[in-house]
Amino acid sequence: MTPPDLIDMLSPSGLRTGEIHRLGKYHRAIHLYLFNSKGELLLQKRSLSVDNYLGVYSISVLGHVNAGEFSAASVRREIEEELGFDASGLKLDFLFSYFSGATLNATYIDRQFNDVYMTRAEFDPA
Repeated sequence: MTPPDLIDMLSPSGLRTGEIHRLGKYHRAIHLYLFNSKGELLLQKRSLSVDNYLGVYSISVLGHVNAGEFSAASVRREIEEELGFDASGLKLDFLFSYFSGATLNATYIDRQFNDVYMTRAEFDPA
């Protein structure tokens, strides 16, 4: 069995405090909006095996920032993992960060700082 990825626990001001992603601890995530030259946005259908929002359409790439990782590196890693694209040549534009908090159920309290990026690359929307 593969151990789960570790992500940094953050203070309410967004500073790293440790490694944990459970019980409503603060953490960082990335969001990427991927457009092609026609201005089409790539949407991704979430897996039926994830822990929330099963099977719904979402933005191009979402992911957690692993422990010790910077969000720009996380975006490139997630592009390669989720889309199978070589992300090394992509120009990533950081847009902004925002905090969101949600209680999905009694054991899933999400408190995350979201770093939002966009990029352009060619893809087949089919």
